Amino acid sequence: MIFVNVIKELNLRTTLIGALICFAMACAGPAKEEKDVEQTPEDRLEQQKMRRSLLFALIADSRIESLSEYIVANDMSAMFSTDPGPFLFFTPTNNAFEGLDTATLKLWSNKNNGIVKSLINKHLTRVDTLVADLSYYEGRNLQTLGGIQIKVIRDQDQFYLEDVKGKRALITTNPMRMDNGYIFYIDQLLHRP
Repeated sequence: MIFVNVIKELNLRTTLIGALICFAMACAGPAKEEKDVEQTPEDRLEQQKMRRSLLFALIADSRIESLSEYIVANDMSAMFSTDPGPFLFFTPTNNAFEGLDTATLKLWSNKNNGIVKSLINKHLTRVDTLVADLSYYEGRNLQTLGGIQIKVIRDQDQFYLEDVKGKRALITTNPMRMDNGYIFYIDQLLHRP
């Protein structure tokens, strides 16, 4: 009798597991089919371009979340995703935003005042030749989209980004390469508004 009850319980569990699997497959099936039907080759091509753009890198990289939030909040996404560049984006990391007061950060989130757009453009430059090795750009005056001059300099085997006032930000050595440019990480904001 105990053996029969054990078999019945196992059959019941097997039936329940089978039913759950069938239910899950039924729920997942139509959604996948709809997704395949909706996506055209043009859509897939656009998605591939997006995954290789600076915008994707900015949004996906947790080291620069603060900046990417401001880019999205200020409607600058299209430039980073569709402009072919090539760009060098000297991107302040999250640490660069530490110590800023709440009122300043709130002000920067307001897209109507243009403050963040100006800040970002002062860290972004369009170049003719895209090279990962910073020694290629060393000593050259680079014109930012914000209209100021910046320069890559080397000091004791470290690269720095320097503005016209001599303020420096350390550039980390591992840039992120995307189709329309490089992201170089810097440890502080230059040209604070």
